[in-house]
Amino acid sequence: TKTPCTPLKTAHARMTAPTSLRYVVTGRGALVRRGADLDSEEVETLPRGATVDVQPEDLEHASTCGVRRVKVAGGFVSRRCVRPADWLAAANDTGRIRWRVDVHAWKPKLQDEGAEWRFLMDLIREPAEREKVELYLHFKDRKRALAGRLAARRCCAACLGLAWTDVDVRRTKGGKPFLAAAVERGDFPGWNFNLSHDGRYVVAAAEPTCLVGADVAAPPEGREGKEVSLDAIKNSLTAREWAWLHEAPESTYDRFRLLWSGKEAYAKARGDGLAVKFGQLDLVASNVPGRNAY
Repeated sequence: TKTPCTPLKTAHARMTAPTSLRYVVTGRGALVRRGADLDSEEVETLPRGATVDVQPEDLEHASTCGVRRVKVAGGFVSRRCVRPADWLAAANDTGRIRWRVDVHAWKPKLQDEGAEWRFLMDLIREPAEREKVELYLHFKDRKRALAGRLAARRCCAACLGLAWTDVDVRRTKGGKPFLAAAVERGDFPGWNFNLSHDGRYVVAAAEPTCLVGADVAAPPEGREGKEVSLDAIKNSLTAREWAWLHEAPESTYDRFRLLWSGKEAYAKARGDGLAVKFGQLDLVASNVPGRNAY
C-alpha cells in the first residue's frame, strides 16, 4: 500500500508572526541588488551587524535559478547573509529552529591537528559520537560530522535553555538523534530535532510538537561532480514519481534530489531508518530547485 505524503511546509508559516521582523546582517556583509535575480543592478553593500526590518512575506522570494532572496529597503539580499536578530530568544520561545551551516567556509587551522579542532571535539561529551567523527577517512567528511554533532547540541541548548554540560544526545535504532533527558517544558510535549549533511552544508531542524526530519541533497557540483545513477534507485520510486522525474529532461536530476531528500526526511522523522520502504512512499513535490541550489 502506498503511503500518501503531502508537500512539506516550513514551520514558520504556521507561527504567529509580528507585523515586521528584524534581521541582522552576518558574514562579510550583504550585497543589495535592485531585483531578486543575481545579475540585477547592484545598489549597496550592507555591513556586518547592520539590521533590517522585513515583512514575513519578504522572506519568500527567490532568483530564477532558485537562490533564496530577502526583500529589504532598496532591493534584495541573499537569505544566507541575514538571520533573525533575536534568534536565540525565538528558539527558546517556540522550540523551533531551521539552521544551515556552511561547513565549506570553515577552515580550521592545521585541520584536525590544531587546537581549534581539539577544543570542539572535546565539546562532544559522548565517546561513541567522537569515535564516529574520527572514523571518516577524509577531513571534509569529518568536518561535516563534527559540525552536525555540535549543531545538535547547540539546538538542544538553545531551544530548551539547557547548559551545554546537561546535553546528552543518544540515537534510536534507526539512527535518529534525541535528547536523553526528558524535556521538562510542558509547552513542548513532543520536542525533537534532526540533522543532515551533504556537500557544503549541515542543516538542522527542531519542532516542539510534531515529528521533524531533515535532509539536504547537494547538487553534483557540491559532490565533486558525482551524480547518482537513477536506474540504480528506480525501485525506490513509485511509477508516478518515475514518470514525474522525466517530464522535464533538463531538470531530471534536480527533481530526483527533491524527491530523495523528501523521502529521507520522512524516514528520519520517524526514526526507524531503513524500515521505511521508499518504493511504497509516494511523494508529491513542487518548487524544483535550480541546478546549483540545495
